[in-house]
Amino acid sequence: MLKKLKGKIIEALISVLPVTLIVIILNLTPLVDFSAKEIGLFCGCAVLLLLVVDSAKKNDIMYGFYDDVGVGTPAQGIAFAMPIEDVVGIESCKEQG
Repeated sequence: MLKKLKGKIIEALISVLPVTLIVIILNLTPLVDFSAKEIGLFCGCAVLLLLVVDSAKKNDIMYGFYDDVGVGTPAQGIAFAMPIEDVVGIESCKEQG
């Protein structure tokens, strides 16, 4: 399960990488002039990760990430959970077999 999750996370990060690089390259041109704070905020938001997981596995996954990238690390990341009642467009892994 965690190996599959790690693969999906890597896939998500790779998918935002081209847009992030374009914004950084544009910042090096005279076309735009972002501040360092704006670039940092954009890059941070590009890495914002949304996971939809079974509530029974939530704590294991959250603390697994937090141990590696939490506030006590150089990444200074946070993790939080929000319940989801209804979603359209996502099928359950249980339904897929």
